[in-house]
Amino acid sequence: MPAPISLFPIDFQKQSMKGVIVSLLSIRWPLSAKEICSSLRREFSVSSSYQAVHKSLSELTKSNVLERVGLKYRLSRDWISRVKNFADKVEKLYAAKNEFLEFQPSDVVNFRFSNFIECGKFMINEFYAKFPNPDKKDDVSFNEHAWLLIGGGDKDFESLKKICSRSNIFNITKSGSVLDRVASGFLSKLGKKCLVGVNPPIEGDVYIVGDYVAQVYFPSEFKKKFFKVYQSTKDFSKFDLPSYFRLISSDAFITVTVSKNAELADFLREENRKIFAKRGFKSHV
Repeated sequence: MPAPISLFPIDFQKQSMKGVIVSLLSIRWPLSAKEICSSLRREFSVSSSYQAVHKSLSELTKSNVLERVGLKYRLSRDWISRVKNFADKVEKLYAAKNEFLEFQPSDVVNFRFSNFIECGKFMINEFYAKFPNPDKKDDVSFNEHAWLLIGGGDKDFESLKKICSRSNIFNITKSGSVLDRVASGFLSKLGKKCLVGVNPPIEGDVYIVGDYVAQVYFPSEFKKKFFKVYQSTKDFSKFDLPSYFRLISSDAFITVTVSKNAELADFLREENRKIFAKRGFKSHV
């Protein structure tokens, strides 16, 4: 399986051992495992054991991100080519207001955002607005907590209203807290069909448009604080909105992984249909 391609600045990759290795080998190559381990400690302040570094090198090589040159490693030229192709696609995607460049079935791309608000804007203005769904299949999403989106502009709100007005857009939120019900209730008023306090067919925050599956990954520290807000708010009239805004606008480096996977998308869409059908909702086939 091709390795996911990450499109974000090198500095952000310091949170990941594999990311740092890729960063290092993009500057200097080829290097032995011993040289890489030494450079990680000296240049990136990453103090990991030789065994941990060797394990990451093996996994990166197996994923065709790296290739062996004798006893040394360098970036795979095939992977570099895929990164370049993806970068070109994303550049054109952002440059064009109505253009979308089709993913290949094996394509996987990671988008990295500096905070929760920017991530939300991407989902509204790019993923839902530009990723194709020619057969008009159900748009479905699943969340641990319903996103309470604030901090956007008029354009973002208009885009959100347009998305939620679609006749075949659904959401299932696992938690049924006060904030989950408020956030889902707001989206329901805009037209989105929402369920709260219901176990979704997949863990995490997952969004599906057409054959495209987007999965959102929060850094552990941000996720802990984000979840705590929902769990601690028992009365919406006492909700600390300024504190929440500071949290979602703070640096968090959130990753959205997008892949073209028709089989998975259709499976989750069908599971969503069954869950809603039990509650009297109808969805498109």
